[in-house]
Amino acid sequence: MTNLTKQQEKFVELYMSNGFDGFHAYKEAYENCDSDQAARVNACKALKNEKILEAIEVAEGDYKRIAREEGVDRKKVTERLAEIINGEKIILKKVKELDAKGKVILVEKEVRVKHDPKDIVSAINTLAKLIGDFSPELHKVTMDDQTAPDFSKMTVEEKEEYKKKLLANL
Repeated sequence: MTNLTKQQEKFVELYMSNGFDGFHAYKEAYENCDSDQAARVNACKALKNEKILEAIEVAEGDYKRIAREEGVDRKKVTERLAEIINGEKIILKKVKELDAKGKVILVEKEVRVKHDPKDIVSAINTLAKLIGDFSPELHKVTMDDQTAPDFSKMTVEEKEEYKKKLLANL
């Protein structure tokens, strides 16, 4: 990452690895930040910093390239999330068995187990985000008068009237 301080580099790295949680990434990268409120504010500022945004974009590109090289694509991710949501998983588990002579031995066997409910909820949230279910609806607002008013010169009543006019167009 170019032109970033060590703390900014650490912030980007943590942000990318923790599920894009700016607050926790900031708290860990900037260990001297004792206030949660300051961490939230500064994480928000950091995520508006052009250098940091560029570093995140580069890192995302690296992750996508690596995923493609490993054969992971959207279809595979979606299929795996659906498996977690809908079914069981098969794991190899060492179990004790008796051999032909009656001696106890450890044998690896495939065992079906249900997914942890937390994993199922996480998979549902992730899948919903991927398919856009949590995306806000976009509303295009057009008004007859294309010039933006100067709010600093408007009275409270004029601002309220303008607000009603905007909301009516949604």
